[in-house]
Amino acid sequence: RGPMNQCLVATGTYEPKNQSYMVRGCVTASMCQRAHLGDAFSMHHINVSCCTESGCNHPDLDIQYRKGAAPQPGPAHLSLTITLLMTARLWG
Repeated sequence: RGPMNQCLVATGTYEPKNQSYMVRGCVTASMCQRAHLGDAFSMHHINVSCCTESGCNHPDLDIQYRKGAAPQPGPAHLSLTITLLMTARLWG
């Protein structure tokens, strides 16, 4: 509870798939605690970074973002994927 005045960058392992994930966004100060993120996103081995400057969690500021990794799906690709999955689910 409280104002969402913190910028969050968190990485961790999503247990059901045992894959690494990154979460970025605006959160309350309490969400900057590992325990809350673990509960909210079912993640383990969490590394959390919070800051208060505008845009301080922008991907362009993260040198390790995409370094040696596969290309990340952009919003359009992700949106299309979700739309197709939801349509398939509704039809059948």
